[in-house]
Amino acid sequence: MRSRPSETRHGVLLVAAVAWAWLGALDLPAGSPGSSVRTRAALKVLQQECFACHGDAKRKGGLSLSSRESILQGGDEGPAGVPGKPDQSRLLTLVQPGADPHMPPKKQLDPDQLRLLRDWIRSGMPWDQAFLDEEDAPEPVTLSPLPPGLAPALGVALSPQGDRVAV
Repeated sequence: MRSRPSETRHGVLLVAAVAWAWLGALDLPAGSPGSSVRTRAALKVLQQECFACHGDAKRKGGLSLSSRESILQGGDEGPAGVPGKPDQSRLLTLVQPGADPHMPPKKQLDPDQLRLLRDWIRSGMPWDQAFLDEEDAPEPVTLSPLPPGLAPALGVALSPQGDRVAV
């Protein structure tokens, strides 16, 4: 029995969709398709949640997480990450719920952020410095018109004694 072209096309699309979903569930090694997206997501977590206290400007506990080399070197307590071994990586153990000490100190990373960091360490901790160097485009600010009847002050004067303001 021969299949029609549209059935073949749908079958190919279905196989591609299943393969894509299956690949998304795997721990992808560095350099494989999809790994750069996950690397960037993990680096974004570090940038947003960790760099303020553990960056180049501020190295609490002697630790900077702003480069792969500095993570491997670690801080006062030793290396922060062991490539391929998330359970032996201090970086991951300290962000787990109930860790003592706990990082970040005043909040808990959500499960997706924890998974991203675990997968990133498991994949060898690949680094994308160009991604971290990109600046986010500033969000445009749109001002709305003033409410009716509200008139802005067009002039201000201060008395010589500094105790009165005229508008």
